[in-house]
Amino acid sequence: MAKNKGEWSEIYALLYLLINNKLNIVDENLTVLNKNLFEVKKIFITQKKKHIIFIVVKDTIEVYINDKFITSLSKTEIKQYKEMLISAIKQKHSKKGAFDIQEMETFFEKIKTENIKASSKSKEDIALLNKDLIQQKEIYLTYSIKSQLGKSATILNASDSTNIRYKVYDLDKVNLKNINNINTKRKLIDRIQMIKTLGGKIVFDKIENKNFEYNLKMIDSLMPEAIADVLLKSYELNTKNLKYLFEISSIYTEKKLALKKLSDLLNASSFGMMPSKLWNGYNTVNGGIIIVCNNEEIYVLDLIYYPEKVNKYLVKETKLDSPSSSRYDMLHLKEDENGIYFTLNLQIRYI
Repeated sequence: MAKNKGEWSEIYALLYLLINNKLNIVDENLTVLNKNLFEVKKIFITQKKKHIIFIVVKDTIEVYINDKFITSLSKTEIKQYKEMLISAIKQKHSKKGAFDIQEMETFFEKIKTENIKASSKSKEDIALLNKDLIQQKEIYLTYSIKSQLGKSATILNASDSTNIRYKVYDLDKVNLKNINNINTKRKLIDRIQMIKTLGGKIVFDKIENKNFEYNLKMIDSLMPEAIADVLLKSYELNTKNLKYLFEISSIYTEKKLALKKLSDLLNASSFGMMPSKLWNGYNTVNGGIIIVCNNEEIYVLDLIYYPEKVNKYLVKETKLDSPSSSRYDMLHLKEDENGIYFTLNLQIRYI
């Protein structure tokens, strides 16, 4: 039963949409643009061995698992669970990691499952069968869920696949140990500064994972170089402002082009591309982002009618993040037959 705030938020989004089935479509500032665009008819949670379907039938919600009818719940009952859940999440405002919410045990018993989270290996968290109220037809759309209730979510997770390698030229090898021994609070910044003070020149070498390199090139042929440039600059200039770093890119020297490429990267990272897996360039999430807001509302950034608003939101609301330097052995100078090198690791998170 124990879940973290992000997982509880996904359940809250489900309950909210079952009783408030008109989607609140918003712009990049989370200002409501349209409340009469989509109406939710069915909600799907797809797992490895289980497919859960919630069907809205007037004032009743029918629940099926693998096409077998499980139970029906009134919207009044769903609303009670929703209010209990959000109250419990907010009471745990300082809680880190997973925690139980005993008030939700009855709900899980009724639907005969404790886990209604989609696979962590996919970008889509939930799927909706919506009625398009403009075209008067039903459309199946997948969404990513992000929550403001807990720790800000990552948009591109750090892993061994996101290591970026740099070569160091014109640095005397006798200095390696002293540089590696720098262990200040901002040791990565200080190590780069020391390399430069001692006359070293840092040059991008390669994306270590070939799949990630391929995926970045699928977005744009110069994206590996651009990402490497931005990541290095973030430590040289001591800033995580991703928009600013792309605006001063050494690779995309025209500002509008740089921001377009940034939005392409964030769009791919949000809706389709995973660093470790070869990507075909097509996104698996086609509906947009469902946001669980601090004001208890559920807002939707819509890819069907307002794709430019989604991209503006991604550019506005994301930043570079620093993963564990020890876990990924970042900026530890090493030698091989080709000279001196080090790695940095890429992670992008919502602000």
